[in-house]
Amino acid sequence: LLRWRHPKQGVQSPAGIAAAFDNAELAISCTDRIVDCVLADIKVWLQEDLNFGRIAINATAADFLRGDFDVRLLHKLEHA
Repeated sequence: LLRWRHPKQGVQSPAGIAAAFDNAELAISCTDRIVDCVLADIKVWLQEDLNFGRIAINATAADFLRGDFDVRLLHKLEHA
């Protein structure tokens, strides 16, 4: 699940941006950004020869309703 470190407030939970997922367009943009960040992290970890195990990314209903989530994800993986 989404977590990020705020410089002053510490680790933040998904609840902090939950309202963004009420808007389908914004939810899809958030998912795309999250996937991009995760893939960038993976690239660094691989370069540093770190064993990071498995990674799970939650997708929203809007991602699946749009009908091209699989194509978008595969495209990002191919170009990472």
